[in-house]
Amino acid sequence: MSWLLKAREFVAYHGIENIDLKNCVMECGCEACLGKSPNQISRSIENIAEHNLVQFKNFVGRREKSVINTFDAVLEEGTMAVVGDLHIGTPQSLWELCFSRLKQIKISHLVLLGYTFDFENGKPSLWEVTGFFRKLREIGVEVIPVLGCSDSSREGLLDALRELSLSEEPLKPQLLKPSPVRAEAVRSLLVFYTVAKEKAKVKLADGSVAIFRHGHDLGFGKKDHPEEIAGILHERKRPEDIYVIGHCHKSFLDPEKRVQY
Repeated sequence: MSWLLKAREFVAYHGIENIDLKNCVMECGCEACLGKSPNQISRSIENIAEHNLVQFKNFVGRREKSVINTFDAVLEEGTMAVVGDLHIGTPQSLWELCFSRLKQIKISHLVLLGYTFDFENGKPSLWEVTGFFRKLREIGVEVIPVLGCSDSSREGLLDALRELSLSEEPLKPQLLKPSPVRAEAVRSLLVFYTVAKEKAKVKLADGSVAIFRHGHDLGFGKKDHPEEIAGILHERKRPEDIYVIGHCHKSFLDPEKRVQY
């Protein structure tokens, strides 16, 4: 019954490999998954169990493995917004205005394209962290976080968690009577950066695939010319994919080359 037990953990079989569906979506063409959308398959224990049983039988019978693709999200309908470089924790951050705009356009998915919190040049306060995650919950969308420059640093994250955890009061009373607000902020920030990835892959409603990454590791600077960056990105990606980066603090879209930043 391992096929069922694994399904209850949101783990899908793929030959001798396992796919953890708690943080991704699976597209599969096996007989158990035919006619079902990736979100239907990946978010239902019953569907995962049926998939696992078929995969188990195919493995025992030495039949060919099913073709499986995984994505960080599959956008079957709705509107996706992409927001980069919020730099929360600095005086220049416009995260509150950003959320006001997101509420107006009524999105279903939100990609946060790195540098969401600034652990290097800023110091996210308790009210900023708590307010940010409460507003995320208010708009009620699927969030796909991507790591950026400053917020990919484990040391920076630990420093931020330490600042949020401790107040000016003595440590012992805090352990005996922990602040619910501080606990909420620490937990939310920790979960956010636990699931954040260096690169996110999303299948769009038209069948194309969008690749999202912050872009700080691609060698571009803020003074580089937009057209040159678009040309280099176009050469590095598959022609059918859409490539989206942040980092440069410039807005640029080339529909022909399917590049945006």
